[in-house]
Amino acid sequence: MKIEEYLNDLKKEYEKTEATLHLKAFGWDELSRQIDPTQARRRVSFRNLGIVFAVLVIFLMGTYRISLAALPGEILYPVKLLSEEIIQKTSGSNQVIIDHRASEIIELSEKQKIDDQNLEEVVTEYRANVEQARQNLKVTGKSNEDLQNNLDEHHSEFERIGRDHPEIEDKIKEARDASDREDDETDD
Repeated sequence: MKIEEYLNDLKKEYEKTEATLHLKAFGWDELSRQIDPTQARRRVSFRNLGIVFAVLVIFLMGTYRISLAALPGEILYPVKLLSEEIIQKTSGSNQVIIDHRASEIIELSEKQKIDDQNLEEVVTEYRANVEQARQNLKVTGKSNEDLQNNLDEHHSEFERIGRDHPEIEDKIKEARDASDREDDETDD
């Protein structure tokens, strides 16, 4: 009970105290600005939002760059496929996908232990993308010399791989045939 009486006395004494003239005129506005947490919180939250956004962009770009070296069966390979799909949709060209599949065929065939299933999958995707690119060129009526030059480079690489690794020559034959010049195909 002593504590309650003491607090009641303290409250009555505080209520008797008059505020200063400055406090009556300006004090509450000034005091509210000093203790208003929303202004400081807004500045901090915008800064934090910017930091989070920058970290997210750096993380995504880093993941994208690392995924470019991924081969089928690796953890980041789906990220690579997604990024290629985005590039294809925005640019309207299969060239990036074709180049990546060709480099994957080359890398997979030069490994010490060749994963036949992954190699066959990449060769099939390569052939499908080359056919799609050629079909798109036929529909539009355009001639893409860059595509044909890249396919010629891929063809010579595939021939070199076939000579260097005769055990997988049959597996990459489909990719080599897909990279042949179109006018060569009509002569057969």
